[in-house]
Amino acid sequence: MSNVKKTTTTVVDDFTGSVIEGAPKHIVLTVDGKRAVFDLQSENYDRFFGKIAGKLTENELWITGMRSRSSSYLDDVRQWAREQGIPVAERGRVARETLDAYYMAHEVEVAE
Repeated sequence: MSNVKKTTTTVVDDFTGSVIEGAPKHIVLTVDGKRAVFDLQSENYDRFFGKIAGKLTENELWITGMRSRSSSYLDDVRQWAREQGIPVAERGRVARETLDAYYMAHEVEVAE
């Protein structure tokens, strides 16, 4: 008899605590230099942006965050992406999906 080990990962919605079926959506926030990643179901992701829609659009939030990124940080992201086989340009904007994958692959400190 062989020793077979099976690992199951369950992703929980950070707003409701319920199990997310399918792929979660991620919100990455940086406040006072501390980064937090929230895993959300689609409806909670939409609710989050609905609450702030009058203040900033999702795209404006993302662009604002991108401006604060150092080039060495983005170089690290690009190198990691290439190692994972993810296509990424030498210069310019890094796709949101690539950054989300990078955040999820690395330990993220969550502000308490």
